[in-house]
Amino acid sequence: MKKGIIGLALLGVVVFALFLIFGNPFAEDKKVSWEGKTDGYESADEMEKNVNIIVKGEKLSEDETIVFDSEVTNDPAGGYTKSSFKISEVIKNSEDDGAISVGNTINISEAEFYDKNSKTTYTINDYENMKQGKDYVLYLKQADEGLYTTAGVTFGKIPINGDKTELEESDVNEQVNEVINETQQEFSE
Repeated sequence: MKKGIIGLALLGVVVFALFLIFGNPFAEDKKVSWEGKTDGYESADEMEKNVNIIVKGEKLSEDETIVFDSEVTNDPAGGYTKSSFKISEVIKNSEDDGAISVGNTINISEAEFYDKNSKTTYTINDYENMKQGKDYVLYLKQADEGLYTTAGVTFGKIPINGDKTELEESDVNEQVNEVINETQQEFSE
């Protein structure tokens, strides 16, 4: 009887230690949306005038998740998902960027990333990563050498599969939805 109690106590200690080391395997993934200060646009025309690169193409893959650790808390301080995007049409390239050519694959910094330590998906302004194999028109700004980001985070990613994009309903997203839907109409004509 005494050996059974000691065995159960040891088993409890081992299980508790595993939870401390690996976390709770039964915990559900969470989603956190940060509000970020970004460029806003009143119309598709205004957005077009304020970016130097506009391309049409297909998301090929998500290549890497970058998470910036906070020096103050255990939560991430930021991050992004690096995705590959194959260009099928160059609509605008006023920077004369040599990487922006039909057939080339470029890296896109997407404002949604998953932190496996906290089992949390973080997003800026409700941005959702592009879907692999789907076509988009991207209004781009260069983030770093060889890495591009969408203008205004959510504004500059336009799905062209015919579906209307509706971000979560909020005062912030109302204008974004209007510009995206206006741009979709332009490219579906």
